[in-house]
Amino acid sequence: NAVPFLIHHLSQQDVGEAIVKALIQIGVPALPHLRRALSDGNPLAVSRAAIALGRLKDMESVPQLIVLLKHPDHMVRRSAISVLGFIGHPDAIPHLIQLLWDEDSVIRSDATNALATIGPPAQEALIQIADAEKWEVREAVMIALRGTRDSHAVPTVIRRLSSDENEQVRAAAAYTLGEIGSDGAAVDALRNALADVSATVRFTAVESLGRLTAV
Repeated sequence: NAVPFLIHHLSQQDVGEAIVKALIQIGVPALPHLRRALSDGNPLAVSRAAIALGRLKDMESVPQLIVLLKHPDHMVRRSAISVLGFIGHPDAIPHLIQLLWDEDSVIRSDATNALATIGPPAQEALIQIADAEKWEVREAVMIALRGTRDSHAVPTVIRRLSSDENEQVRAAAAYTLGEIGSDGAAVDALRNALADVSATVRFTAVESLGRLTAV
C-alpha cells in the first residue's frame, strides 16, 4: 500500500504537490490517511492533506476542517477556508460567516470567496448580516451574494446600493446587481446610482446596466 508512504512525504517541498495529485487519483482508499494527516504537526502537510480532501469532496472531514479555521498557521487557515467552500457543506457556513469579521483582510477575502462558491445554501445567512455595523462585512456580503445567482437577494442588494454610507459597499452592490439582478427594480436602482456622488459607484452601475441589457 503506497498511501502511508505518500502521506509521510506530503510536506516535502519538491514532490509534495505531485503527491497530492497522486492521492487524489487513488481516491477513496486514501481518505482515512488524509483525515489523519490533518492532525500532522507540519503545517505544509496539513494544508496539502486538506487540499486533497477538498478535491475529493470528502464530507466526513468537514468537522476537522472547521477546527482548522482556528489553526495558528496562516497557510493552513487559508487552505481550510478554500476547501470548505469547495466542499460546500452547510455546516461550514456559520463558521465562514464569522470569519468576515476577522482582523486579517486576506482571511476575510478568502471567506468571502468560499461563501460565494457555496452559493445558494449560504444566501440566507448572508442576507441576515447585510446590515452589519462594519462596512467591510457589508461589502463582503455584497460580493459573496454574487455566487447565489438568485434574484431573492436583489432587494437586500438594492437597499445597500441606495442607502449605504460607504462607497465601496455601494460599488460592490452595484456590481452584484449586474450579476444577479434581472427585474425592473434592479435596473431602476442602477439607473438611480448614476447620480451617486461616487464616480466609482457610477462607473460600476454603468457596467452592470450594460451586462443586464446584454442578457
